[in-house]
Amino acid sequence: MRLVTIQPVEVLKDLSVKHRYVCDTEKVESYEDADLFTDAYAWMNERLAERIGAAPVGVKYPIWAWYRYDGDFAHWNGGGTFVKIVLDIDPERVVLSDFDDWNCIMNGGPVVTDEDEDDVFEEENIRKTWERVFHDDGECVQACFWELRSDDVLSVEVFTSTKYEEESE
Repeated sequence: MRLVTIQPVEVLKDLSVKHRYVCDTEKVESYEDADLFTDAYAWMNERLAERIGAAPVGVKYPIWAWYRYDGDFAHWNGGGTFVKIVLDIDPERVVLSDFDDWNCIMNGGPVVTDEDEDDVFEEENIRKTWERVFHDDGECVQACFWELRSDDVLSVEVFTSTKYEEESE
């Protein structure tokens, strides 16, 4: 399965030295708003374990990549130097989900199939709708997997992204 992941350039060192990269738990948990997505990530981790197996020892969060992406990376993550890594990964190691639906989950809301449905969910039923995130027919489809292995890598491109404000100046 062909995927693209955007990572900090430091990931290249792990791939070179350790021949694998796993998500940096401390970095994820140090984000200013980390507490907002803890529940969503825990839920996704459970789904990953069910669908592709438990995380390797010492791995708490998955790697995220794009299966299909309708944008560009010019303004990635508020600016900085990143690496675009094109991967070829066994589909058995990957779970695909719709990016827009994932944002509903990150906000603690239901994943709805039409606008009228949005108002009908009571709190205890919202999580039941989250399974709807697992489809690959959206415009932006993301991929999760537990580890990035050096032998998954097809190509690497280092690039500098800009902040949105910089472009309009």
